[in-house]
Amino acid sequence: MIRAKRWRRRLTDPAVYLAAGALIHTAGALSPAARQRLARLVGALWWRTDRRQQRTVLENLAIAFPQMLVADRADLGRRSVCQALHSALDFAHLLHSPQAALTHVLLDPFTTRMRDGAVERPVMMVIPHLGSWELFGHVGALSGIPSAAVAHELRNPYLEGLLRRTRTAHGLQIIYSDGAARGIVRAVRQGRHIGLLMDQNTRLQEGGAYVDFFGLPVTVTRAPAVLARRLGMDLRVGACVRHEDGFQIVTESLPQPAEAYADDLALLQAAMAANEALIRRFPDQYLWTYRRWRYIPSGLPLAQQRRYPFYARPEQAPVPPG
Repeated sequence: MIRAKRWRRRLTDPAVYLAAGALIHTAGALSPAARQRLARLVGALWWRTDRRQQRTVLENLAIAFPQMLVADRADLGRRSVCQALHSALDFAHLLHSPQAALTHVLLDPFTTRMRDGAVERPVMMVIPHLGSWELFGHVGALSGIPSAAVAHELRNPYLEGLLRRTRTAHGLQIIYSDGAARGIVRAVRQGRHIGLLMDQNTRLQEGGAYVDFFGLPVTVTRAPAVLARRLGMDLRVGACVRHEDGFQIVTESLPQPAEAYADDLALLQAAMAANEALIRRFPDQYLWTYRRWRYIPSGLPLAQQRRYPFYARPEQAPVPPG
């Protein structure tokens, strides 16, 4: 079974890599209007045909916006899929002309200060899957901001090589999520700012913790809070969102400096609340296909358990050592 799977991957991995390369070249040849039309066409087709993913989107939106009409949630879900495809095509297009990103993406006042070297201490920027998170790091590096981003390593070695070359071409340093803490410490000591996607499922036994997200507990990595407090970093939230004919970097500070929070969990909750506020501002640009409410914490009241989506399952408590 394992051997057959390896053989399949030897065939499919190069095919996926070639398809990705074709997508990049195709996007590079399309006009902005054509990319938008293509994203709407493919997104609408996907929305009608992939019922399981559509159910994931709709149940996620029901958690986030329970007061919204069902028809309005369906429209929001469809638009979010089209927006995600549009952002992917725009990013692929900019890979052909990377300097164009500097004219298509507006920096906000804080990232402008980062570019000018006017911030007083290193920044831990926690980012939701909102807008174009890939473009966020790309533009930062192109703007001359010394930065590093934490990312998962793809299982497809061909695609991973392509993505790594793309991400690092203009100075962005990639820190893989396995053993990321040491890489973050080294990068901060080298004078780099850190970008990290926060809204991902990290189980308790893998260093995660539960925080509130749209009224239900979800797991997040403790790394932003632990490292920001340990390294004296300024923890902020940010996103690269669509704005008129391009994108706009949006960043927000937390109500207090990282060191002012009582503990790591309180800081994590503040960061997640700020992420949620950004998502509420731009709900059609969030990646609602992600199974964000995957784990149900033990001991949760039955009424709250019933609010979780169909894909959720009980989280087993970590087994103590020994």
